Amino acid sequence: EDVLQIFFEKVTSGKPQEFIDKFDKALSNHLTIKRRGARQMTIDGKFNTDAEALKKRINAHNNFGLKDLNEWIFTHIQIKKGMDVLDLGCGIGKQSIPAAQIVGSEGLVMSVDFSKESLDILKQQANDLGLNNIQIHNVSLDEIDSVIKGNYYDRVIGAYSLYYAKDYSLLLKRIHKALKDKGILFYCG
Repeated sequence: EDVLQIFFEKVTSGKPQEFIDKFDKALSNHLTIKRRGARQMTIDGKFNTDAEALKKRINAHNNFGLKDLNEWIFTHIQIKKGMDVLDLGCGIGKQSIPAAQIVGSEGLVMSVDFSKESLDILKQQANDLGLNNIQIHNVSLDEIDSVIKGNYYDRVIGAYSLYYAKDYSLLLKRIHKALKDKGILFYCG
């Protein structure tokens, strides 16, 4: 099956493990270098929470990347006014800010990140832009069940972040539960 179809459509069978297995198989088949037993992955260290390092990586991509990452993401995820969006590993808000601008006052963006420093920058940017539709939560991806709602989000974004979870299979189950029927998960990186 086409891995993009699985990325972009929530399986509505109500069987999250089947969704996880199907997603994992399609992703493994899609990748040229196959993962080997990487059910639990984690990336630890100061680099994960260093907002300045994140800003430098974003600027390097903006200056030297061949494509605009947000243009690519937002073309595929198709966020609309009034939607509720969950941004996992939001960092300083590269996707949260434009998502909040698109959904407007009728929608909501829940931004989750482990780095308080990055979230402080996101909060300041949102305030500067007059955006009051962003909820910010300082939790790890392994703790998102403490802040997310079930069957609530129209879109879930995970840009260069899901690998920060210690158990991505459990994270995907939680995302599946949080998505509305016909909700879309966009994951890259």
